[in-house]
Amino acid sequence: MISAVFLIPEIILDLDDRSSLMTAAVMITLSVIAAIVTSAYASVIYKSNKKKATAVFVLVTIVVAVYSNLFFGATVSALKNIILSLILLFASVADIKTRECPDCIHLMIFIMAFIGNDISIIPGRFFASLFVGGVMLLTFLLTKSKIGGADIKIVAAMSFALGMVKGTAGMFIGVLFAVIINAIKKNRKEGFPMIPYLAAGYIAVLQIQI
Repeated sequence: MISAVFLIPEIILDLDDRSSLMTAAVMITLSVIAAIVTSAYASVIYKSNKKKATAVFVLVTIVVAVYSNLFFGATVSALKNIILSLILLFASVADIKTRECPDCIHLMIFIMAFIGNDISIIPGRFFASLFVGGVMLLTFLLTKSKIGGADIKIVAAMSFALGMVKGTAGMFIGVLFAVIINAIKKNRKEGFPMIPYLAAGYIAVLQIQI
């Protein structure tokens, strides 16, 4: 029974390859340290609850790091997933506390698009950024919702980093999360921070290999 359970991970990650396992272990450990440092910095800057922030950052990072190493291997793709997740978590704290997001966040996401990719992808990614960001902007104009400029820029930046399919999927998943959760909370009149929901959507699609 136990041996049968381990047959599945062996398809994805060679359990006999000690080098790969060691690399994955180091990446996961460093990711947790990065999560602790990032959450502590966010707590100081935005005066958030340090324990809660650390718990959320570490939990999400462990899930992303372990999953990415299992299904992507200890690769650049796994590292990008972890870094993008931390950036999105930091942006979420900023949005919750200030209803704003520093422009440096969007810039960091745009830069991540160049890591591990050929320069030839840039035109397609630029179109994806304009299209998906434009859909978000059009939604704001037509519905007169409380979608802010930071929300639109996050969508545009993530679409540039991930491409058309994942960029669109992440946006729709995030918006769906926002609609469902706020409907349950019956939060109809008050505005609410949108980036945490978008972050959840994009962190989810980061784990999909397309």
